[in-house]
Amino acid sequence: MPDSMPRASGVERCDVGFVILPTSHSSTHGERLISTRMVCVMPSDHPLAKRKRIRPADLAGERFVSHPYPLESRLHIDALFASYGIERRLQVETQVSVGVCAMVATGLGVSLVDPITALEHRGGGLTFLPFEPVMVMDHGSGRRE
Repeated sequence: MPDSMPRASGVERCDVGFVILPTSHSSTHGERLISTRMVCVMPSDHPLAKRKRIRPADLAGERFVSHPYPLESRLHIDALFASYGIERRLQVETQVSVGVCAMVATGLGVSLVDPITALEHRGGGLTFLPFEPVMVMDHGSGRRE
């Protein structure tokens, strides 16, 4: 989860935000609203874009746009690829999924993002494919104590 919502709520600039759960900030509490399955994003002209689904082995050696530590999504993605013995070429990191999609669109690599972000980037030169095994991402409302 980006630090901006907890920081903003900590100085009383906002009371509620839309967050990816779990939140690692002790001053922020989240309530799950929806669970989604992560999808693989790539430029539409990428060789993998013709597949029906993407698996970890398909991304071996691919340049990968990642979220930074300590975001939960980054930790889960790294653990999954490690469990399959797959090495990715971590190209660049960005805090939010919108930034991931923008970087993928410029050809910096491929990535995994939530389908809510994918909906905003449909038709923008990107292809979004199901990723297996399923990686669930919980979205919720975050509020300060």
